[in-house]
Amino acid sequence: MLKKLFVFSAFFVTSAVALATDKEPLDLKKLFKDNSKVEGALISVYGPNNVLLKNMGWEIGKLKATVLLNRIERLTELEEEDFPKSLETPPHKEYDHIKIELLNVDRKVYEPIYVVKNYTYPEDKSLYFKDENRTFEFWLMSTSQTVEQLANANKLLRVNSYKDCVRVGNNFDETNPEKCYMPDGSVFYNTGEAFEDKDYSILNYEDCIDAGYETTEKFPRRCVSKGRVFLAPFELR
Repeated sequence: MLKKLFVFSAFFVTSAVALATDKEPLDLKKLFKDNSKVEGALISVYGPNNVLLKNMGWEIGKLKATVLLNRIERLTELEEEDFPKSLETPPHKEYDHIKIELLNVDRKVYEPIYVVKNYTYPEDKSLYFKDENRTFEFWLMSTSQTVEQLANANKLLRVNSYKDCVRVGNNFDETNPEKCYMPDGSVFYNTGEAFEDKDYSILNYEDCIDAGYETTEKFPRRCVSKGRVFLAPFELR
C-alpha cells in the first residue's frame, strides 16, 4: 500500500511542477537521433472531456523512455493529408486518449505527445504516426506501475483474448496451451479458437453468462468461453 501511495504521490507532485513551468520544445526527429537528454516520461490516461482517470498516471524511467521513442519512430509516419480530420469519437465511453510528457535531465517537461485510437502525434501536429494494431498503445499501458493500474488498463483496452492479455503486460505461462492471467483471476488460453461475433464483447463473467456460455457452481464460479475462463466477482457475506 505504501508503495502504491508513493507512486501516485510522486506522479502528481511531478505533474504539478510540470504545470507550473514552461514546457520544453519537442522535436521528435531530433530525439530519435539523440535521446541522451531524456530521463523519463509521465504517462497519463484520460477519459472523455479531457478528464484524467483516477489513479491512471505514472512515471517511467530513462530506459523505458528510450524504448518509447524507438517505438514511436517505428510507427508508420503519415502525410498531413492522410491524418483524420477528426478524432472526436473515443474508443469507448470510459477511455479517450493517453498523454505522454517526456522529461529531460533537469526534470523539465517536453511538450506532450498524444495517443488517440490508432494515431500518435505531438501537440503541435508537426508529425503524424499510425499504429495499425494498437501495439504502441498496449505497450504504453503495460508500463503501468501497480496492480490496480494494470487491472484498469485491461478494462480500458477491452482485453478479451490471450494475445491482448499478454501484450498489455499480464503474467503468462508458456505451457501447452499457453495461458495468460488477468488481475481478477480469469485465465485466457492460447487455443486458437475462432471467435463468433458475440465473443468479442465478452470482457468478464457477467458478459460470458449473458452470451449463453455454461457456468460452474463450484467455488469460485467460472464461465468458460472459447479458451477463456472468467471468474465470478468475489462477494463478501
